[in-house]
Amino acid sequence: MEKVILGIDIGGTKVRLGLVRDNGEILQTNRFPVKRGPLAEFGEELISQTGLFLTETGYADRINGIGIGAKGHIDNIKNRYASGSLFTGADGYDLCGELERVFGLPAFIDNDLHATVLAEARWGVGRGRNCFAYINVGTGFAVGLIDSGRLIRGDHNFAGEAGNCIFIPTDKRPYIHSLESVVSGGGLDKEVRRMISRFPDSALAAKARTSEPVFSREIFDAYRNGDALAVDLVDDALLMLAYTIINLEHTLNSKLYVFGGGVVADGWFFDKLRGEVERISRESGRVWTAPMEISQLGVDTAGLLGAVSVFLHSRGV
Repeated sequence: MEKVILGIDIGGTKVRLGLVRDNGEILQTNRFPVKRGPLAEFGEELISQTGLFLTETGYADRINGIGIGAKGHIDNIKNRYASGSLFTGADGYDLCGELERVFGLPAFIDNDLHATVLAEARWGVGRGRNCFAYINVGTGFAVGLIDSGRLIRGDHNFAGEAGNCIFIPTDKRPYIHSLESVVSGGGLDKEVRRMISRFPDSALAAKARTSEPVFSREIFDAYRNGDALAVDLVDDALLMLAYTIINLEHTLNSKLYVFGGGVVADGWFFDKLRGEVERISRESGRVWTAPMEISQLGVDTAGLLGAVSVFLHSRGV
């Protein structure tokens, strides 16, 4: 019998629905925008959109279960969305419980990072590996860990929020600052805006003075064209990332680093990062030997595969 799981990937701006076989084959997908506010209102919209999707695809009676990956803090013990920047009123609403009630299917939820790590372990570069670290450098920054074949969750499922790691003040940033505030897509955007007073002639300055986001690809293009602001910022980001990765290896001994997210999807940036890791390791008297690879799950599909992996993992498959 064909096993098909409904995956629900709840991101910061949109929800992606997908029908996925248990071998990772994506059959059909749909998406709709996230409306921030009460979780109960979002739940009603999700149920409506899900019902319509299943009816239109003809899979309403052919689904084995529902897996959800969501941005925010997830209580994996209670199987509930606990808190986050997207929704309010989480204490009074059981999202998985409502999905189970309406569709008569088991539903499981986890945060988007842990979901993607589970997908990487099941279908990605980490398949068959006992230990590896998944580093997401996208809008934010986070690290997911598999050790001895198990996902490391920490207390209350908060493990992996490495973007909050702090760096000491420097001449350029004379305040305590986080890793995420510089190296993530969102951090790079904010840094460009902060730095334009020092680099008023930068090719990035005009856009940085608007409300439109400055994307990492635009910053990298400016770097390749010799833009002084971009060179200054990206070199700092590479240095901070490289030190973090080296320190992670000394701490965790993961021996494999898989990278996901839109920032590292740029092969040019990733090659420079690997070069920095190798250079700093050499200068500290060591040789870097751990493989560094870009995830093959796809920036647009990793979250959906992660959601399905949450269901399969929770069912012990």
